[in-house]
Amino acid sequence: GGDKGSFGEVLVWWNRYLEANKQYPLTTKMATSGVLSAVGNSIGQRIAVSRGKQKAFDLKKLAAFVLFGSCISGPASHLWLKFLNSRKTGLKGQQLVLYKICLDRLVYGPCFNAVQMAFVYKVSGQNVEQVWKSLKANFLQAQTLNLKMWPFAQYFNFNFVPPELQLLYMNFVALVWTILLSTIL
Repeated sequence: GGDKGSFGEVLVWWNRYLEANKQYPLTTKMATSGVLSAVGNSIGQRIAVSRGKQKAFDLKKLAAFVLFGSCISGPASHLWLKFLNSRKTGLKGQQLVLYKICLDRLVYGPCFNAVQMAFVYKVSGQNVEQVWKSLKANFLQAQTLNLKMWPFAQYFNFNFVPPELQLLYMNFVALVWTILLSTIL
């Protein structure tokens, strides 16, 4: 009884998401990015506090992640995926997938990470000098983590996920990414 009802409810919500994504793709992706950024940062901060890397839960940091997720990450990633998926390269199959991964991780990834980190630092209360110092101290670690995780995630994404759901998939991977990043920022 209960399992079928729960599964039915999940299907109803999934169908609502798909319909919203079809009718309002940018708004849907912005909302999804914001919500999953909040969840990821909340978990990441709790881990950082429990490990003694952070004194207490920081609402400014949470707000920064939510703002970044909904207002910058959602729209930027939506446009980036549109660009990647519309490129006419003459490549096919795995060559095309590897081309997309290289562009994604060597162009978009470092730029995105630098902007995200600077934004979070600034909104969390750092001045420009402190933001620069924090970026110098943490960017390489974040970029190394990025290159260990995202190429594999994007390989799956570009091979098996339909274009209209690629950002949703990326948002769930970003949930894990945000947890990990929240423990070093």
